[in-house]
Amino acid sequence: MTKNSQANRRTLACASIPVVAVGLFCAAVLLSAPPAEAQQFAFNNFSTSAGIQLNGSAAVTSNGTSQVLRLTPAALHQVGTAWYTTPVSLVKGFSTTFRFQLSGTTSFNADGFAFVIQNGSFCNGTSGTTANEGPFAAGACPSGEGGSLGYLSLTNSLAIEFDTFQNGTYADVSGDEVGIQSCGASPNTVDHHSCNVGQTDLTASGVILADGNVHTATISYTPGTCGEFTCNMVVVVVDGVQVLSTAFDMTTLGLDANQDAFVGFTAATGGSGGGDDNQDILSWTFNTVQTKTLGGPGTTTTFTVNTDTYKITGLDNQGGEQVTVDAFAVPASLFPAFSSLLGETCVPYGDYSTGGVDTCVEWQVHCQVSTIDTTPCNFDYVVATGYDLPADLAGGIGGPDFLVAHGVGCVLTSGSSVQSIFLTYEATIKDPTTKGGSRGPSCFAATYHPAAPPITTGIGFVGWGAPVVNNDLNQIKAGSTRPLLFQFFDSLGDPVNNLAFCNSFTGTVCNDVPAVPAPWINISSVGIACPNGAPVNPATDVTVSSSGNSGFQNNGGGNYQLNWKTQKAWNGSCANVQVTYFTGGASDVVLFPANVGFQFN
Repeated sequence: MTKNSQANRRTLACASIPVVAVGLFCAAVLLSAPPAEAQQFAFNNFSTSAGIQLNGSAAVTSNGTSQVLRLTPAALHQVGTAWYTTPVSLVKGFSTTFRFQLSGTTSFNADGFAFVIQNGSFCNGTSGTTANEGPFAAGACPSGEGGSLGYLSLTNSLAIEFDTFQNGTYADVSGDEVGIQSCGASPNTVDHHSCNVGQTDLTASGVILADGNVHTATISYTPGTCGEFTCNMVVVVVDGVQVLSTAFDMTTLGLDANQDAFVGFTAATGGSGGGDDNQDILSWTFNTVQTKTLGGPGTTTTFTVNTDTYKITGLDNQGGEQVTVDAFAVPASLFPAFSSLLGETCVPYGDYSTGGVDTCVEWQVHCQVSTIDTTPCNFDYVVATGYDLPADLAGGIGGPDFLVAHGVGCVLTSGSSVQSIFLTYEATIKDPTTKGGSRGPSCFAATYHPAAPPITTGIGFVGWGAPVVNNDLNQIKAGSTRPLLFQFFDSLGDPVNNLAFCNSFTGTVCNDVPAVPAPWINISSVGIACPNGAPVNPATDVTVSSSGNSGFQNNGGGNYQLNWKTQKAWNGSCANVQVTYFTGGASDVVLFPANVGFQFN
């Protein structure tokens, strides 16, 4: 991935304790049916309708400040649907986040909209991306307007309603309701007397759907192969409040083996004498959970979500582990405050933030030993994410931190028991980095202190520098000596000038004689399997260290160099370089700065 912004950042977690959910910002999912590619899309606004099929009253229009997806205008007899034109596979689970605004009624608020998953048809014959019914009844087909919410009679569908008018005949609990309806493969109904998956009155939560304000909803689905978490669950979060969590099995929809379906929205206003609203979707992101198989120790596995990268490197794993991650987009304004971590808020991601709305990402992670062994993982790891900051943070962030809530699902709430796992932060390299250590299954979030001065260098280890390319397979003549250049910074981003080299250590204790005090660093090589298809960097094969200099050099200003002496016997093999350092805290830090490694010829 090419990063153009100078405000790139990378957040890295490094675990030096056993983990169940590996990898903070990495991705992976358990493959059951024939593997389907991970699918993500993001509409930060609706300046274009490309990729979305609009039907009925649905249109892309201006709300006065930005372009929105308007499902219905504030007028009577309106029914609109909007479908993402590419089917998505739901076999691994998903999360979707959208911002919506219901406003401009000409009489009273009605009737609402729904997020719908479907691969079916209406009785009027429309199906798939053209599925739309109404507004008026036609023959045996019911009307799509009013309380029908635009999805009544749609087969093979699951609808999550955001209902703004109480229809007593449909057993609505209020005019401010979230409900989930599915009749499996049969025609769906809005009547909660039947096919009712779940239903809740939002009144007690303080959320008023049709108050004219912008609201944020996140819907997630966890499939049957979910490891430690409760399986087959649909969870609905509105404005940071979990309003509904209920069991549902996606296989009941009668989809194919990969559970391919169309996702989108339906909406309707009232008929004669009814109510109406401009029912607008302001932004929409969708992520299916990803799966990748980890390599052995020292091997970095990279995942991509939208324009961000997530990387995990096992330190003492066996290889073959299956890691899963789900991404939850959370507006920064809704990120909870924690009494133990006053002043912190989540780091906004540039590709999720638009229209002045800074949006963060929380990461739900799980790991199992293999594709068939669901035993939770137990190994040390390093995990990283690269991201662009939004324009309002182009100058950088200060006081970086890394939070985890163990054994709970995202999104985080003020009641979540979180702890800091922060280790290091890098600010100036391509795909810069924050580092921390944890175990799971857990929900993770990168955070910072808005009042702290921006860090423009980094915290802790920053490297490797040229000629090493961390994302390439670096070529080295076996038996030669090659320079490994890096920088080291303190918690304020200032250079550390007294870093010492430790030849042997146990935990946080350097065993060298005479004693080596903190801060110290150890750099050693670890054999790895040579990766196939990795880009090759030949520059390291022609660069030599200065003759006569010692193996470890302090070049001043926080700049250091290790002249790495390789062995002729390594010819034809590959290795990575493990960095371990201790600065006086509770534990040491272990990482592999090179994501691919080195090949000897």
